[in-house]
Amino acid sequence: MSIDETLRDEEALMGGILCKPEAIYQADEHVDSKSFLSSGFGLVFQSIQVMLQTGTPITRANVAIELTRIQAVEAIGGVKRLVELLDSGLPHHVQYYAEQVAKHCRRRRLRAFIDDIKARAEDPTCDPLEVASEMGQAIGMMGGEDAAQKQIGQVVIEFLEQCEKTKAAGKESVMPTGLGPLDTALDGGLPAGMVTVGARPSIVTGK
Repeated sequence: MSIDETLRDEEALMGGILCKPEAIYQADEHVDSKSFLSSGFGLVFQSIQVMLQTGTPITRANVAIELTRIQAVEAIGGVKRLVELLDSGLPHHVQYYAEQVAKHCRRRRLRAFIDDIKARAEDPTCDPLEVASEMGQAIGMMGGEDAAQKQIGQVVIEFLEQCEKTKAAGKESVMPTGLGPLDTALDGGLPAGMVTVGARPSIVTGK
């Protein structure tokens, strides 16, 4: 992804927010002030967030006053550039551009992480297993909260607790597995619904 395309998406996002400052509520679900490649846009975004935190009414006039006070206008290219952003802003596309800016940011962080891992891997004293573990954790963080994984023991405990709750409630909506010993252990079978069991693929070495 080119720097020009990244900056175009950042400009579109910032233009939309400046045209309709309250649209920042949509944007801050995806980005923060550190998500921007342009430090000027990051400063503008941060200043609007501070206004929200301090209870300052988020109007175009108040935003303009605040940006002038902290010299953020100069950071984005001056008054002329601010006017251009206001003229071209698309408030109804704020969420889309916020998602794009977030993707650009994750790519930059991923590239920086890869460069760091590559440099460390070339060090003859590095521990490959430690580096691999850090890579796995980084991939999980890149995926956000949805990427959080559970240990199999935790999954089993939660499943058994669900079975006990179903039985205590007097519900009989269970689905037999067809395997006698397993159905006995599960008090008749699986609870109603769909159960998906998955695991990350692994390599099994021979003896």
